[in-house]
Amino acid sequence: MHNGSIKTQADLIKLQFALPADEWIIQIVHEDDQGQPIRDIVTRQKLFSTKRVSWFRALNAKGSHIYGRPYSTRYVLIDDVRHEGIVRLKQDEIVPTVIIETSPDNFQVWITVSETELPKLVATRLAKLLELRYSTDTGSADALHLGRLPGLRNKKFEHKSYPGDGGPLVLLRTALTAPKIPDGIDDLIKEARRMVDEQLPVSPSAPFGGGVFPNHPTNSTIDIDPSRSPMTPIEANEIYEAEIQHQAKRKGWNLPIQTGFRSEADYAVVYGLHVQYGYDPDDLAALLIHASQKAAERGEDYVIRTVNVACR
Repeated sequence: MHNGSIKTQADLIKLQFALPADEWIIQIVHEDDQGQPIRDIVTRQKLFSTKRVSWFRALNAKGSHIYGRPYSTRYVLIDDVRHEGIVRLKQDEIVPTVIIETSPDNFQVWITVSETELPKLVATRLAKLLELRYSTDTGSADALHLGRLPGLRNKKFEHKSYPGDGGPLVLLRTALTAPKIPDGIDDLIKEARRMVDEQLPVSPSAPFGGGVFPNHPTNSTIDIDPSRSPMTPIEANEIYEAEIQHQAKRKGWNLPIQTGFRSEADYAVVYGLHVQYGYDPDDLAALLIHASQKAAERGEDYVIRTVNVACR
């Protein structure tokens, strides 16, 4: 077996252990989208055999796209995530189970969201909520959205001129074998269930929308010390309330902000005050400490992270 095939098979096995399921969906889209895609449901035991991996690699080398996912709604895929989105996920304590780099600084992120199967409508709403919050794309999320498989090439047309084998190698960056379901996911699942029950669409103007997260560098920090700010609790609460009202009117949010989305609202307040009015990072940190319910629960580390990201 060729060394490349061995590495591909090893990565696929790691992926399978990180996202365990009795069956997987595999889909092969032919070069230039000619012909009907091949779609199959494969048992775990037959998933990534030596013969199957060699077949994947041969088709991929001829230009075919190879996609797959667990046949399970316990895992949600967020497509088209930049580095900033991964940082934001970790800041919100939503630790990715799997991170796959499909092209330079473009990732697919898998989140383990439940120990039991979710209804497909609920899983789809949850996927859309996560997509709007952390992805640069909107509209591709659903309960059983397929992802690219590591160890193969990304054969999108835009990569046709890529040096080497015609497309960037899809890389497995993270694969946790014993992931913990993130604490904040329960709130998002409740919101997804409510939206299904009330037949509500997922709106990009909601407070979890990905558009409020700017494309700033994430490898630097700002010196922030709320104790240096003269801001009083009364001032902080008045300013925070005025800005959250402004943000709610501008973005179409419902108030009060629901549990699970408060960090996004805090970010919008801090970012708005900093960009529009030039508020100092120390004052913004003091503002959150005095006026944010989430900050009261999470402490100064949460405040510093939020202000750091908003003000870079």
